[in-house]
Amino acid sequence: MLEPTTPVLDDFNRANGNLTGAMYAAIFNLDILSNKIVPRAATTGGDAFTAATYKGDQEVWALVSSLSTGAIYLRCAWDRNTDSGYLTHVTNTGQAFLSRYDNGVENVLNGSSLGAIASGDIYLLRIARAEIEVWCGRAGVWTIRTTGIDTTYNTGCLAVGVFNDTDQSTSVDEWGGGYAGEAPNILAQRSHPRLPLR
Repeated sequence: MLEPTTPVLDDFNRANGNLTGAMYAAIFNLDILSNKIVPRAATTGGDAFTAATYKGDQEVWALVSSLSTGAIYLRCAWDRNTDSGYLTHVTNTGQAFLSRYDNGVENVLNGSSLGAIASGDIYLLRIARAEIEVWCGRAGVWTIRTTGIDTTYNTGCLAVGVFNDTDQSTSVDEWGGGYAGEAPNILAQRSHPRLPLR
């Protein structure tokens, strides 16, 4: 399989309905509503996985529209066949958890409190050599929130998800990712700084 050479980006600027797109290999229980993704009605949420896979340093991010209930999930180096890779989930109470999954079994690497969640925040999960990092971009300022040292996985797809939200009050405005050190389209468009490899 050829590795992708460009980042992926979905801004959801299209008609309401089921989330679809050529960049996806699999989508579960996510809909577009008012140019944002929300959990499908009467479900507890779902994920969208990229068709592209990345090897080595990589990152995935989501631009939060609202996070009043439930949680937003980001995955990288993810193998859908084995449910293995790295995942962070940011909750409506401002907690961020970083975990490694091995065949569907969670191993928590670290966690931290983010404080109040604001519309316009960008949460980013990245693999930077042996370090797994969770960042928050707020009002143009990037801060690292939690880290873990792990080298178990370095190849897989990227994914975004919204879970534990039955009233569709949690939404993501844009998401994307690619190789770490590239400038995903959102960062260039919104004048956010490229995150350096530390």
